[in-house]
Amino acid sequence: MPLRTLLFCGLLLLSSPGQSKPWVELWSVGERAQAIQLLSEQVAQEPESTHENRVLLVHWQLAAAQFEGALHTAKDLPAEQRGLRGRALYFLGRYEECLEFLGQEDPSELRMRVEAHKYLGQLEQALGLLPQLRKVFGSASVDVLLLEARDHQGRKQYEEAAQKFAAVRRQKPLEAEALFGLGQCYIRLKRTQEARTLLESHRRLIPLLDALDFAQRGVDIAPSSAPNQATVAEAWQALSEFDPQAAEHALVAYERATLLAKDGERTPIALRLARFHWETMKSSEAALSTLAKAIQLSVDPRLRVRRADYLVELGRPQEALAELRDVLVLRPGDPAILKRIAGIQGQ
Repeated sequence: MPLRTLLFCGLLLLSSPGQSKPWVELWSVGERAQAIQLLSEQVAQEPESTHENRVLLVHWQLAAAQFEGALHTAKDLPAEQRGLRGRALYFLGRYEECLEFLGQEDPSELRMRVEAHKYLGQLEQALGLLPQLRKVFGSASVDVLLLEARDHQGRKQYEEAAQKFAAVRRQKPLEAEALFGLGQCYIRLKRTQEARTLLESHRRLIPLLDALDFAQRGVDIAPSSAPNQATVAEAWQALSEFDPQAAEHALVAYERATLLAKDGERTPIALRLARFHWETMKSSEAALSTLAKAIQLSVDPRLRVRRADYLVELGRPQEALAELRDVLVLRPGDPAILKRIAGIQGQ
């Protein structure tokens, strides 16, 4: 057991009921793996009839994508908590089993029930949940429109299905099911070129969504990790061609990464953020400003070299030369820097 966990175990033994629980403190500061470990140890010492910490542990294990652990922890919970077991089974891809445990009142569990039926090819059972979906999410919600579109498809009502899928895409451009479904409808409606474009977009979108999901799991486990936040930012950045809103999500994640960055992490993150501003946001000044701020905190020559490259592209060679000459102070005689300087002077 890590030393920090041992120290918190000692604090637990000394703490009074009114004090914060050490696993909650760990979780709140982003030490999620240690928080789960410590709470797991606490739960193992408690009678099975004590459920408060066990329920919390299942929620944390689900949040950290520890689905097998969540399923194990949830097996002895009372009937009113059976949905937690259903959630774990759903995320493990055990769709037929999860239906026994998932309810219809909780919005998350209702969505999982619908998706489980769809994964199992049980469209009629999914359609049976439409009244509850409308009640919980509203008739114009993505959940309702997707299921109605699938119903129209099954009835070969392709124009109606296309309208529903298109309505979903207006609300949620990254909804892969709507993109694929619309493409399939257009094939049936003889709108061949549009269908090809949509299906090609779907082919490119799926791995990008998978990359975002994988990156987000890293943040779920270690939200205080600057590199993890930067990886999420890059995943959102890649999705910006499909949804402009994705760029805003990327910027938020880059800003978090910048705030969390430690020595050795700042330069790579600053370079990635500058490239985001330059390539995705088309903001040269934001890119230059990002690098300038990073230069104040680090002598890493890559920052000045990147800034010089951008300045050259902007037609500001004298400023670029100033940056490169500052690099030469740190790295006298560096052939790569001298070559860059010669290239600018020869223009």
